[in-house]
Amino acid sequence: MSDSSTTDTAEDEPDDESDNSNTDPVEEVRTEDGEIPFDELPREEKVGAIFENSGEAFRHLKREWEEERVQVYFLFYSFAMVGGMLFLLYQGWTKLLIGAFAFYIITILPPLYIYEEETYFQSDKVPTTKDE
Repeated sequence: MSDSSTTDTAEDEPDDESDNSNTDPVEEVRTEDGEIPFDELPREEKVGAIFENSGEAFRHLKREWEEERVQVYFLFYSFAMVGGMLFLLYQGWTKLLIGAFAFYIITILPPLYIYEEETYFQSDKVPTTKDE
């Protein structure tokens, strides 16, 4: 019986040590800056940290989409025209192929040039301070 009582106390001791180590894991896991790593945060704080700047992130993505939207439209238009020209090439309609290519060039170059000039000159703005 003495063996079972010693094994019971031996089994209890590691449980107590693991309980003590689990009560304060945050202190052991702090980084050099004194911050707690994201993986060690409680669930509520993780969710809060994820959604804390969601409004700002959404506005940033919306601005990025507004800037890149024109380029996506140019890409889709180019794919559609290339598909049409490949179909004309497959059918052997050379004159229509040349006409489709000319139409593509005439319709894509002016808007693309205007768009590139606008973006170039927008990045050329003179920075102003709040004092002025």
